[in-house]
Amino acid sequence: MAGNIKGIKIEIGGDTQPLQNALKKVNSASIEAAKELKSIDKALKFDTGNVTLLAQKQEVLQKQVSTTKEKLETLRQAQAQVEAQFKSGDIGADQYRAFQREVVQTENILKGYENKLENVNKALDGNGNATKSNREQLKELQNEQQRLASEGDKVVSSFKLQESQMGSNASEADKLALAEQKIGKQSEVVAQQVENLEKQLALAKQEYGENSTEVNKLETQLNESKAASTGLPMKWKTLVSQERKPVVVLKRQTSF
Repeated sequence: MAGNIKGIKIEIGGDTQPLQNALKKVNSASIEAAKELKSIDKALKFDTGNVTLLAQKQEVLQKQVSTTKEKLETLRQAQAQVEAQFKSGDIGADQYRAFQREVVQTENILKGYENKLENVNKALDGNGNATKSNREQLKELQNEQQRLASEGDKVVSSFKLQESQMGSNASEADKLALAEQKIGKQSEVVAQQVENLEKQLALAKQEYGENSTEVNKLETQLNESKAASTGLPMKWKTLVSQERKPVVVLKRQTSF
């Protein structure tokens, strides 16, 4: 098509030159960008949601939109001159029609690039929202974990107070009942902590990767919480076992 606009000369910024020369720079830039875009699209076929590739495509499409707008602006600046040349007989009808086709095609190409760029922007925005959502959920879970830790401390201090108020005259049965309540409450809190950490771990793996520092820290915390969860029932069994042991009463030896 460029060959058909040969012979058309335009004046831009006081410089008269062939139209194809005025478009040479933008056409060259567009061809190079199109090659890179083709390479990116090929890579995206195997990993459609890859953020790095999508960001590259976004950058190249932005260049294509800018370059195509520049070309269209040059053509529109030349339009009045081309029409005047056609009316005066300086250019033929085939050249004039070629120019019109060039304008229409450039407009359509621009719309195509803008639509593609909009789609890439949406894809990247969606990815960004997902990342933000993961981090927001992690933050909420971390706040909840702090609350649970505080609740656990409150349970311990509350039962310490009750134990001190029982006094030395309290029966072993009363002490055992209080210990049972304490361990039960602690078990509830620890179970919630384990569940919370499991949720955090799943989100952290999505956000930071399987072998990230964040995931390693959470796995350590989760293992510690699970160990504590297992230890509390064992502690209760030990208390019950000690309570049920027969009491051996040693009698003073009497003299005969």
